[in-house]
Amino acid sequence: MSLDALAAAALADDLGAFVGARVQDVTAVDALTLCFELYAGARRYLTLSAAPDHPGIVVTDARTRRGASAPSPLALACRARLEGARLAAVIQPPHERILRFEWKAATPVTLVAELTGRMANLILIDPDSTVLAAAHLVTAAQTRARTIVPGRPYAPPPTPLKRPPEAVSVDDVATWLAAAPADMAWRTIVARVRGVGPLAAREAVFRAAHDARAIGGDVDPAPLFETLAALTDLPTTHAWTPTIAVRAADGHVVGWAPFRLTHLAAPDVSVEDVPTTLDALARADAGRMEGGDGYDNARAAVRTALTAAAARARRRREALERELEGASAEAVERLRLSGDLILAYQWQVEPGATVLVAPVDPPLTIPLDPALTPVANAKAYFDRYHRARRAGAGVPERVAAARAAEATIEQLTADLALAENRPEIDAVLDLLGASGLAASPIRRRGAPADAASKPRRYTSSDGLTILVGRNSRQNEVVTFSLAARGDAWLHARDVPGAHVVVKAGGRPVPERTLREAAALAAWFSGARDDAAADVAVTDARHVRRLGGGGVGMVTLSHDTTRTVRPASPRTIGL
Repeated sequence: MSLDALAAAALADDLGAFVGARVQDVTAVDALTLCFELYAGARRYLTLSAAPDHPGIVVTDARTRRGASAPSPLALACRARLEGARLAAVIQPPHERILRFEWKAATPVTLVAELTGRMANLILIDPDSTVLAAAHLVTAAQTRARTIVPGRPYAPPPTPLKRPPEAVSVDDVATWLAAAPADMAWRTIVARVRGVGPLAAREAVFRAAHDARAIGGDVDPAPLFETLAALTDLPTTHAWTPTIAVRAADGHVVGWAPFRLTHLAAPDVSVEDVPTTLDALARADAGRMEGGDGYDNARAAVRTALTAAAARARRRREALERELEGASAEAVERLRLSGDLILAYQWQVEPGATVLVAPVDPPLTIPLDPALTPVANAKAYFDRYHRARRAGAGVPERVAAARAAEATIEQLTADLALAENRPEIDAVLDLLGASGLAASPIRRRGAPADAASKPRRYTSSDGLTILVGRNSRQNEVVTFSLAARGDAWLHARDVPGAHVVVKAGGRPVPERTLREAAALAAWFSGARDDAAADVAVTDARHVRRLGGGGVGMVTLSHDTTRTVRPASPRTIGL
């Protein structure tokens, strides 16, 4: 359940009730999470986080427990500047998943909460918008697009190339649907309209077509435009009607929103009104945290290591992508052409010149080193041309390896979320060390964790065996040791999670069993908290190891999709 711009706007309205509250204390929950004790007649606790597995913002009546690690520079900066300060305003930039907490203190400061999932950040800035501290620092060496470094100006995330809701017309909606008639209409809306997330898009499509998964060719543009406008006007009308969708079998919150979730109502799911969007988010977060196993400190330590590894992998991939862009055939050819043109028009180059404008069609401006002769400048371009050709030959493979490393860390993060005991938590740390993606070699006392752990086995309603791998090692065993040609293989699409195999021996798998296996694949994945999830289904023979990926990382082909509600084995009755 991701937070979109509509939810951010509703949260900003709710948080307006805390304007004037005084900061009594700032607690460093972990390196990426801060808890603010606010007092205005009563104590409330505002938790803000840049951790990828945290909803980003939660308000509770109880203090969040302090972590074991030392306070981060952001925590220290917030303590120094915000203890005793009063909340002056909470502002949501239009159509953005960002909340700006303005604080009235001796020196006013702003805490920017970028609630953008895996790319979330908390950034403290001064009145001149200069960065004071941040949960995640981003240097110029990591990316040229946007740096987050103390002492440098703060720039918000780049605006996506989508239409703002107020500029959308019924003709736009009709054009978009006609351009993708076989695609699900909600995906088209998410891709085209700024600030609208999947949940809001599904709700708009359901209200217009009575089917949240209707394809574009089956949706009338006029009703969809009207339902979309009704939702995207909420930040202006403030007519929020927050609700949660609760699964009857186990009370699990499968959806929350600042509007009525009509598309999630079902015989096994009830939609309940809640007082505020903050309450809806708190209920969802409480459900996520239920069943805590007492290993919070162990989880926090592994989570910190994974977060750091993810940041390094992302920086490496971005650097390689820039290198790949610079090594494109067009860029490489331009280096050779520049050398040729400098030699051809060297008679035009004055001593100390910094550029040559070659009289070709169109004219080409070529930067020069003023300390070199024209011939030396040409030689420098030829040298760069040959180096770029050699480098370009291996860059695509290195980019692919970097993306595989990021996917491996995402899978390990899912492993940590699904771990139910200390050995399974330790297994994540062991695999991170074995992957070579940690900052330094990981040394842990004792034998490698989870060495004897076995995948789970269930028997479907039709009597077939279903195997479920609940972490990377188990996934490796399920797919490459226990699965055979003719068995059905399943995995939640586009999220890390379990490999699920139905032992079929080449026989057709009954649809009931496939849906039970798909529900398990969704449950043991990053889509567990979603109301519905897409699950890829293929024959086990079409699953291959991912080149450059870690243990249990695969690619697949010849797959189809089942859309199911995530369900636990107990809920299914297995």
